[in-house]
Amino acid sequence: MMGRIRTSNRMFTAVCLSLGAAASVWSHAAAIEPGDWAQYNYDNRGWRFNHAEQTLKASNVATLEEKWRFPTRGSTEEIGVVHATPVVVNGYVYFGTTRTQPSFYKLTPDGKLCWCHEIESIVTAEHGDPYIEHGLDATVDGVMNSALVDDQRVYFGTFGGQLICLDRFSGKLLWKVNTKREPFSAAHPSNTIMSSPILADGKLIVAGGGFEHALGAIPDYPCCSGRGFVAAFDPESGESLWGYTVGPEPERFDPLVAIEFDNGNRIDRAGGEILYQTPKYQGPPVADMRASKDTRILALPSALGGLQTGCGFDGERVYANGTDWPGLAIALQGAASSRTNPIIPPSAGRVTAIAPNTLVEHWRHERPRLHHTNLDDGEKFTCGDPVGSGVALTDELVFFTTTLSGELTALDSRTGKLLKTIPIGPVWCGPSVSNGRVYVGSGSDLFTAWSSKEQAKARVGFSLPTTEIGAVYCFGLPDDDGAQFSQQENCPQRKTD
Repeated sequence: MMGRIRTSNRMFTAVCLSLGAAASVWSHAAAIEPGDWAQYNYDNRGWRFNHAEQTLKASNVATLEEKWRFPTRGSTEEIGVVHATPVVVNGYVYFGTTRTQPSFYKLTPDGKLCWCHEIESIVTAEHGDPYIEHGLDATVDGVMNSALVDDQRVYFGTFGGQLICLDRFSGKLLWKVNTKREPFSAAHPSNTIMSSPILADGKLIVAGGGFEHALGAIPDYPCCSGRGFVAAFDPESGESLWGYTVGPEPERFDPLVAIEFDNGNRIDRAGGEILYQTPKYQGPPVADMRASKDTRILALPSALGGLQTGCGFDGERVYANGTDWPGLAIALQGAASSRTNPIIPPSAGRVTAIAPNTLVEHWRHERPRLHHTNLDDGEKFTCGDPVGSGVALTDELVFFTTTLSGELTALDSRTGKLLKTIPIGPVWCGPSVSNGRVYVGSGSDLFTAWSSKEQAKARVGFSLPTTEIGAVYCFGLPDDDGAQFSQQENCPQRKTD
């Protein structure tokens, strides 16, 4: 066993537009330091464990307070939803947005705008986007993943399928790749990039693939020909170095394979049999699936169940973020049928510390059940509080956000004791921790109905709190004045007209 490593909206838009053409000489900061959270999983090991963080402790995290938010409290400026963990290098914060004014931002250590790159969307009829062509007009472009920051550049993917590289200091566009079109080797009109890039062996590695989930139910759409891909690019030029397509070449089945959706999984508690699960494929029978009677089920394996992305590891324990929402299968079915069936609310959410061999459960933080009222129709539910975000670890702490209650939460990593909660509103973004501060984005527009122009736009059953605007928050200790951050990174001169 490895040992433990201990302005106004109009003015604001003008800022985004003006900086794309900015050109000057910017002072360059030092290399990425251990305390920086420079990519989604902190580093390429994927542990989401900042072992260099020594300021925040179990003894002081209860005193966390808001240092700043962007846009500022009460501001008339608006930014879009922040779905992915903010990246932080030398106190400067990098993140992208979707839905409202999709853009990518760099903030100073005190939460001021350094630069903004407005994303030129390719989710348009002019670009032949299949969602737009088939009337699924709820589709938007933007950033659903965390960026990667190196000594000189910032890399990120977009929901529209672009891989973009910006100059870290000026925000100037250096190159971009459209994965929807040739010459990209795995080009497909429905391609999207939701994964966060990494650097390995001097190559920029990114994964993506065809996003045809709601298109498959449209009779005249020749579903489904998109494939997943993993690709490598030259980080300086964006030149494609190699591409790997995931899975077999798509083919048509004759007879067709039907998929039946139901309310999710049902497990017989006494006998351990999985009675049925979602999706259930109609076809040749398969061997019986059974779960041992003494199995500790961390999360039901369903459309949104199981262990979510962003589990953490500190060298001794795995910190798994579980969600039980088998009823989301109805929501996904409703993407094509306008939610004609009630959406069953989530049953539970939790974070669990287990041994790497899964044989020992050290502690379990079970989220309390909540009384929830839909914002749109006033329908009332009693339901679980999913943990859909990634966790962030330090030597003593586990940070995460809660989807329904909308809280940034901190636990003692040794005991699972709840130490701090901070309400931030609708959220799906996970936190990052860097140099004594915790950063998190807010807003969520996930799991709303896909509605074509010919379909009713009814919302039936449970619905998550959603919003089309977001914010980024920074929390620190009361005596933290930001002196730990170097101010040597000059920001561009910003126009506000």
